[in-house]
Amino acid sequence: MAIYQAKVKGELWDVVSFVERELGRRSQTISLEHEAETTAGDVQIRVAAFERYSWMGGNRVSLNITYIASGGEVEMIATSTGGSQAMFYKLNTIGEENFMQTFIESVQAYSSQGW
Repeated sequence: MAIYQAKVKGELWDVVSFVERELGRRSQTISLEHEAETTAGDVQIRVAAFERYSWMGGNRVSLNITYIASGGEVEMIATSTGGSQAMFYKLNTIGEENFMQTFIESVQAYSSQGW
């Protein structure tokens, strides 16, 4: 499992639109499997679960992103899982690491826009 956490300035839907569009642009086989939104007072929360095919592993891997927005900042917590070909231990985690790298590059692209 790969884990990444980042905080950027911006409004929730501006960040979500940019980052998720970048994910799609950078990955041909990505699909949004589930999404949910809620609020807690002035805090907005979005959870999105994606999958994509891992060419290296010959299987699908998942990326789950939780967005937490408040006061003009959005924190993102992402985990990628799957891709292992072993039954009792993790073997070949390249697919999930690559999926996470795609997310990291998407967040960095957002940040570099000066938002």
